[in-house]
Amino acid sequence: MKSRLLTISPELFDEISKISPILQLKASKALANWALTQVSYMGTVPCTAKMAEEILANLDKEYFKLQGLNEVGKATDQEVLQAFSKARAIHSLLFSIHEEPLEAAYEAIMATENISEACVIVKNIKA
Repeated sequence: MKSRLLTISPELFDEISKISPILQLKASKALANWALTQVSYMGTVPCTAKMAEEILANLDKEYFKLQGLNEVGKATDQEVLQAFSKARAIHSLLFSIHEEPLEAAYEAIMATENISEACVIVKNIKA
């Protein structure tokens, strides 16, 4: 399966693809944790896939609720974006737990919209 990361950052895709599997996992965990920090996630950081899936389900519900409220003028675009970003950051962590580093990186970027910093994180893992 082609990684979604390739569509948004061929450079980061290449950086992650050419490092060892152990460093790929280290990079995916670093990117997920960075994304959680960047989106000001204050909840419990899950350490299992089951926990991450439960938190993700709740965050997705919150996102869709806020999106509906936004459509009738009762939630701001910023609130919707923040909910989306938190869900994507947890999704990044879930992909990291499932040992899918390319997808973890994609979700971290979707959460933060910061490809250049993600590249720096991965390059620092390699160093």
